[in-house]
This record gives sequence, C-alpha cells and structure tokens, in this order.
Amino acid sequence: MGAYHLGRGTTPVGIYDLGSILPGLAAANGKRSLHIAYIPIGGSVRSFGPSETGVTSVKNYKDEGMAALLAAANVAPDAIGATGHVLIPLAALRYRMTGKQKRELTELARFVLNGFDYLVTTRDAKAATHFEAWAPGTD
Repeated sequence: MGAYHLGRGTTPVGIYDLGSILPGLAAANGKRSLHIAYIPIGGSVRSFGPSETGVTSVKNYKDEGMAALLAAANVAPDAIGATGHVLIPLAALRYRMTGKQKRELTELARFVLNGFDYLVTTRDAKAATHFEAWAPGTD
C-alpha cells in the first residue's frame, strides 16, 4: 500500500485512512504497529493515466520534500550510493525540528514526518512492473 494509506493521522488529501486505525487495532490485540514509508527522492516511478497504449507509464521522478527531510536528518543525498537506500528514524527528527522547520516542509513531507516511524529512501528508484505485463496464471 502507498504512504497515504498507511500513515497515521490525516493524509495530505484530508482523510483518515487505514494507517490511522492500525495502532488501535494492534493495541486491541496486545501488539504495536510499525509504520515505514518508502518514498524515493529520485529515479523513475509508474504513473497511472489511461491512454491508447496502456493504463500506466514510467515517468522520471524527483521529490524535493524528502530531500528536505534528509537535510534535517543530516543525510546528504550524495552520501546515498547511486543505487543504495537509507533508513531514517523519524521520531528523533520530530523532536529535533522546530515548528518553523516543519512548516517549511511540503505537505507530503510533514505527513511522512508525523505519520511514520521510519522513512526509507533512495536516489535511484525503479518503476514497478505494470500489471498489464502480468499474464494470467503466472506469479
């Protein structure tokens, strides 16, 4: 599922999604929920947009919002290997950042900061395989 569905709190589009009820469901069963967002700062992503050639397409991607979270965590994007990933614990950032720093983040970056325990990011994301390529009866 995507970040909008699994983050705690109100999503950037103003709804409470599954991620907001997971902590309560987990607690009711004597467990805890762990929320991890995977959002790249660059690379390529699959975009939905029906056309004559298919339902999805691959597009180049660059997100400055996650780059701002990396800066707050003192992680330089160039320090992430060309094809590597970085795991950022977000609780420490939430406590360390000032209100002004949080307000300057993009809406998605604020949602990730407040609604997740960890952020995993990369500079070179690869687009997912599109469902049009799946053949019936294969895994």
